[in-house]
Amino acid sequence: MDGFLRQNTAVDILLGPFNDSTDGDTEENSLTISQADVRLSKNGQNMAQKSDVTACVADETAMYNCELDATDTDTVGILTIVVHEAGALIVKQVYQVMDEKAYDALFAVVSTLIEPADVGLIYESTIGTVTSTTEYIMADNIVSANIYRWLLVTIEDNDTKERHSTWITSVVETTDTIIVDTAPPIAAEVGDTVRVHAIQHPRAAINNYDPQTTTDAATKYGFIRGWFRLFARKDADVAVDAAAELTDLNLDDGAGTTGTYDPTTDSLEAIDVGVNVEKMNNVTVIGAGTSGDKWRA
Repeated sequence: MDGFLRQNTAVDILLGPFNDSTDGDTEENSLTISQADVRLSKNGQNMAQKSDVTACVADETAMYNCELDATDTDTVGILTIVVHEAGALIVKQVYQVMDEKAYDALFAVVSTLIEPADVGLIYESTIGTVTSTTEYIMADNIVSANIYRWLLVTIEDNDTKERHSTWITSVVETTDTIIVDTAPPIAAEVGDTVRVHAIQHPRAAINNYDPQTTTDAATKYGFIRGWFRLFARKDADVAVDAAAELTDLNLDDGAGTTGTYDPTTDSLEAIDVGVNVEKMNNVTVIGAGTSGDKWRA
């Protein structure tokens, strides 16, 4: 393999060496290598002359500059180039044509290859002021302070490019201040780069968890008990005994929609339930249910 080429991109390559076909050693620096003499095969397909019309120009030590255009490099895969000029030994060179993004990720002047510093990156800025070893005022505005707590943060030394990681404990959005859990081994300085990543510390789930307390449980249990009293009793005193529960019940369990529940008329005790029993244990019941005509099978 003689190198890597970027797909759909014009490029100059050096072909050679072109040595004398008789002794195999003498440098041939005066050959005329035209467009038609440069034969290309894309991914093993039939040979054809190169698309670029420029003739190859001798450089030195039997090497020739050969220009390829975007059509010559339009196919990802193996590009085979063969030149057999009269008076010189055949020259064959093989290149790997790569997709533009893949090529740029590896060979671009500013590589687009994802680095660890880029993984999950949601905020990047330099330090404007060092308040303490764990507190920094950033040069750029922080607009989403609530989501930064307990996220991974990396601090990169502006001079040595050394990086250290820790966790954000809190953010003060009004002053663009980041407070970290542990001071980095090398003291942070103005100009150092701070990066926040969407990687959350395991303790975040614990810190954000709001379990039921004994007081919460007692309060809820008390309300449930009061509601049962309201449903079961019709006397006016229950409205006083369970006044808070009655108010909450009539506010749609605290949701705010006003109701009109009144235990003296709406409780189960206050409701006269009429029952018409026809059978008991699948046996037809007879009788009017009075003292003279009792129900019976």
